[in-house]
Amino acid sequence: MKVINNTANTSINASIIRILRIFRIVRILRLVQYAQGIRRLLVSLAMSAPALLNIGMLTMLIIFVYAVLGMSVFYNVKFNGVLNHVFNFNDFLNSLIVLLQMMTAAGWTDIASALSIQSPRCNNSDTSISPLGNCGNPSLALLYTSSYVYLTWLVLSNLFVAVILSNYQDVVDKEAGGITEMDIDAFYEAWAKYDSEATQFINYSSLSALVADINPPLGIPQPNRYACIALDLPLYQSNRLHCLDIVEALLFRIIDDPENSNEELTAAYNTLKQRVTKGFVKKFPDRRPENHVDRISSLEKNHIQAAMVIQRAFRKWRFKKVVNDRIERHQLVANSVANIDKKPPKSILKKLGRPSSAFRI
Repeated sequence: MKVINNTANTSINASIIRILRIFRIVRILRLVQYAQGIRRLLVSLAMSAPALLNIGMLTMLIIFVYAVLGMSVFYNVKFNGVLNHVFNFNDFLNSLIVLLQMMTAAGWTDIASALSIQSPRCNNSDTSISPLGNCGNPSLALLYTSSYVYLTWLVLSNLFVAVILSNYQDVVDKEAGGITEMDIDAFYEAWAKYDSEATQFINYSSLSALVADINPPLGIPQPNRYACIALDLPLYQSNRLHCLDIVEALLFRIIDDPENSNEELTAAYNTLKQRVTKGFVKKFPDRRPENHVDRISSLEKNHIQAAMVIQRAFRKWRFKKVVNDRIERHQLVANSVANIDKKPPKSILKKLGRPSSAFRI
């Protein structure tokens, strides 16, 4: 009871809640999946992370080496120009500050000039600390600063950019020549139009319209009847098709036969299959597995055989009809000729008022 009372008496500062509400701005990151350009950049950065880490470690190693060299050669140089009690080589921390500025090539010539100070502006008498006193060495200063700027600013900095651009181009090439997560999401969006109740099945008659509504490369524009037959999908009861079978068959159609392809295509196919399965589980958490009873090829084969039987029966009926029509036509012609050879009745001749000889042939 004491714990409950203490908890009830504990007050939460409202300002803390207001500060936590600021993190709702993170919701805008949801739009990344719909912004193709931003998504490409983020994917390329994620792919570049290991290489960038290695380049960063190499950069830190070079900075450490040059910091030690600077302390060894220029630790006793008289403060002049840009050199002061903070910006100098007297200790390791101050040396890092100088080298980090020089990485951007900002004012490196001023630093080289300050490290090249000569008498009479300095004391070049030999001491136990430095043989040059508090004077600098122009040749060493120029070699030190120029080599450092070349390695860090011209080589390593551009190497960062080169790695990112290379991975970005790889992402663009994969999207141009393969299947992306956006294509798989587009398939499920089109599927929702034909399976509004989320039964995981559609009728075989809706397959042609479904694959026509999907954007390339997964989609097949109409007329696509024979392309749908070539998918050879398994059929379930009442001529139904399963969602996962259709998307896997469309992937198989694009990648051809992954089992007989090289290792790279096989790995790509397996990766895409995992993505499809993951998206399917997300869309349909409760999958009801069923055993298929037939395949599209068998169904279409039965339809073709039935059509051939109907065509054969129609041709026989049409042939008999044509023969019977011709027989009836010949009979009518024969009857007409026979009627012409007969003499007309006398009653008709009397009504006409002409001699019967006029009607003889």
